[in-house]
Amino acid sequence: MSAEGGNQARPAIPESLVVRLWETQRDLSPPLRTVQGDEIQVVYPGRRRWGRGPDFVGALISWPGSVLRGGEVEAHVRSSDWRAHGHHRDRHYNGVGLQVVMWHDDHGPTLRQDGVEVPVLALADHLALPLAELMTHLQDPAPRPSPCWSEGRIDLGGLLERCGVERFAAKAGRFESDLACCPPEQILYEGVAEGLGYTQNRRPFRRLAELVPLEVARAFAGRGDGDAGTRDGQDGQIGPVGSGGRDGRDGRGGGTTEGWGDAGEGGAAAELGGAAFDLEGLMLGAAGLLPSQRGMGPSDGYAEGLERLWARRGRERVGGVMLPSEWEFFRVRPANFPTRRVASFARLAVRWPDQGLVDVLVRLILGLEPRLVPRAMEGLLLGDARGGYWSARCDFGLPMRRPAGMIGRQRAAEIAVNLFLPFLAGLAAHVGDEGLGRRALDGYRAYPKRGDNEISRYMAVQIVGAPRPREARSACRQQGLLHLYRRYCEARRCGECPVGLR
Repeated sequence: MSAEGGNQARPAIPESLVVRLWETQRDLSPPLRTVQGDEIQVVYPGRRRWGRGPDFVGALISWPGSVLRGGEVEAHVRSSDWRAHGHHRDRHYNGVGLQVVMWHDDHGPTLRQDGVEVPVLALADHLALPLAELMTHLQDPAPRPSPCWSEGRIDLGGLLERCGVERFAAKAGRFESDLACCPPEQILYEGVAEGLGYTQNRRPFRRLAELVPLEVARAFAGRGDGDAGTRDGQDGQIGPVGSGGRDGRDGRGGGTTEGWGDAGEGGAAAELGGAAFDLEGLMLGAAGLLPSQRGMGPSDGYAEGLERLWARRGRERVGGVMLPSEWEFFRVRPANFPTRRVASFARLAVRWPDQGLVDVLVRLILGLEPRLVPRAMEGLLLGDARGGYWSARCDFGLPMRRPAGMIGRQRAAEIAVNLFLPFLAGLAAHVGDEGLGRRALDGYRAYPKRGDNEISRYMAVQIVGAPRPREARSACRQQGLLHLYRRYCEARRCGECPVGLR
């Protein structure tokens, strides 16, 4: 089918109408045929995504010859919007397998950044109702899918609890494997970095933690020779970073949690000079996020100081320098911009406990009742929002509307649930301590839900028909929702999903 003339008068419609038609698969007359002439059947339109990248992920479409393909779908009003929006130059769209539009107006092929041509589906050729009538219904609530679960058929709360424990055990198993070959403090250090990266910047944060390992960070900040374990006179602590020590729990005397979570020297108020400032310069330089590395001029004296430090002392101390393009700013909340998160990571590294974070966590989980564990673990990460360069800025020269803490409580909770607790369970399995393993699991099951994310909300609506069901009011059960999504929904294994089994 050829492209329709671009000069034809067409009504102005929002892209949200195309998105809704594709998502609901209602008001469309089959068979659906691409402008290239292929007849397709939509098995699953995909999950709506709100961050950078295609509008739908995980779509499943049957193509001619009974070929079933999974992939991403991008929705536009016109096919020419693909190039107008710059998607042909954006690697984030290299997973798109179908462009869904209202009108096809581009005579050229829709090409991805990797050179692959994307088929185009023009919905205007398949509307079951007049466009004007569809527009009148646009403000109506979008129809929700029929819930997978019928109340009373199964104990949904119990099922989510079991799935949450399965997810916890899988993570603990991975940490147990890591402990066989990696220093425990470095494992936690990289895990904290990934947690600060959220979904969009998890990978680049992991790479940064590898380029600037904990022992290098501590040495650069003047915290000794990279020793993140014992000090003279402190016997029976976790072995030093880089030593490969595996004892993990030989003795628990001495040491406190003071210094991690406090905002003193190296805390949120660090300014020009000092350990936190030095390490910020090193990490931001290694991340490729200093102003000069992004083609920006120095915005103020603070940025100039970081630039001088990196040029004078930093470059030769790291394992490489990242590209600015590796980091995501698009559709990231300003308070979570990579520059600000890297600064947060630097300040946590400066305050890394002298006796080792492993030792701090072990004492905490063994010394507190499960109900007290959440606040204590989150307190290890929370900083002070008062004063300091980054408390009022999201990037160099970009002020925020109001001062904010470097790390919020919900993010701290995510790190505790996804890193600290399963790490302790993995450590317990590694050293054969059943008591420590039970306490880690008890702390996990008692952890309250701090907030929802895109997938947990999607799963709650998919299973129950409501975004915040009473059956998922704990961190463990929320993790159960994520477990069900990864294991069954994402792979479209509906027939095997325990929610739908009778």
